[in-house]
Amino acid sequence: LTGPYAVFLGGTETFGRFVERPYPALLEPMLGVPCVNLGLPNSGIDAYLRDPEVLEIVRRACFVVVQATGVQFNSNRYYT
Repeated sequence: LTGPYAVFLGGTETFGRFVERPYPALLEPMLGVPCVNLGLPNSGIDAYLRDPEVLEIVRRACFVVVQATGVQFNSNRYYT
């Protein structure tokens, strides 16, 4: 990725399951920058924390939108 871009992190809604165009694609013409949709169906935010390449993409973005996903998709030391 080169130049300014926006990153969208989240679950099924960000990914755009069951819709023709996910909301990052709808926002792209309004924002005037490429929108990178990194949504993952049925995932929690911790899925991104384990991927150094994704973290680098996020770090270089001009801004980031994070969907507040349900806790049932997160992992912690008590369950996986």
